[in-house]
Amino acid sequence: MSKRDSTGLNLGLSIRNYRPLRVRTPEVHRQNHSQMVNVALLQTQTFGSSFPKGEALGEELATFLERIDQKVNLLTLLTTALLETSNQLPSQHEFLLYETVIFLKDDDVFESMKNQFCEIELFLFDSVALPLKLVGRLVSSDFSKEFPLLLEFDHEDSELSGLLGKFIFQAHRREIAMGRAHPLESDT
Repeated sequence: MSKRDSTGLNLGLSIRNYRPLRVRTPEVHRQNHSQMVNVALLQTQTFGSSFPKGEALGEELATFLERIDQKVNLLTLLTTALLETSNQLPSQHEFLLYETVIFLKDDDVFESMKNQFCEIELFLFDSVALPLKLVGRLVSSDFSKEFPLLLEFDHEDSELSGLLGKFIFQAHRREIAMGRAHPLESDT
């Protein structure tokens, strides 16, 4: 179900989550690099392992690609473990993520950043310790009493918007499938 905020934005689907998140002033010279990293990160999380296996590519090529995939997965796990043990991950905060905005709970951590251009580092994926870096202006919003802060993304990259929308859609599909597979115990 779509929802509109007070500015008239048609927000579309969202995901509500409680994940590590950091808000800070963006480094202007690194924004272009952050956009490329965001696109690559969302591509790996939305497309999965979509290459054909077996005879479609030839056994040798499929085996080679599977080995590369396993090595990359191992490196990702090692990097994630290293970051977690060195306490590099920020504290967790609850949020609502849409394709074009993120709503945050009012928190003392964000108070100093209100009405400023800032960057949100959102550690959205369990399997990767690399954050999405979403840039925009953090402002008050009357969207809901529970989430009074809004950051409207300042990215003009339609590929990034599309991938973020695709990720949110897939998260909704997963949530619905899990709900169907595991009905609430209180219903029994």
